Amino acid sequence: MPELLTHGQTPEEWSQTLAGHGVHVSPRLIRSRARETGNYHQLGHLMLLLPSHIEALIEPGKAKTDQVELSLESDATNNSGTNR
Repeated sequence: MPELLTHGQTPEEWSQTLAGHGVHVSPRLIRSRARETGNYHQLGHLMLLLPSHIEALIEPGKAKTDQVELSLESDATNNSGTNR
């Protein structure tokens, strides 16, 4: 199973996970920093972050990790709908 599906969490889940370790960060802050730095994966409207993304947000100056945007839309919805 891909790492994104086994270890990826939403900003809300990361906020709860970090709070369990005594680090209180709002999901909104995680989401905004992830967007600013490009450290996240997007699946439709769902934002998922891996542990490496969270590390990159915490460590200043750490390089952007690979960002992948996945679309659930089919090719049929991307076509103009005209057949010539």
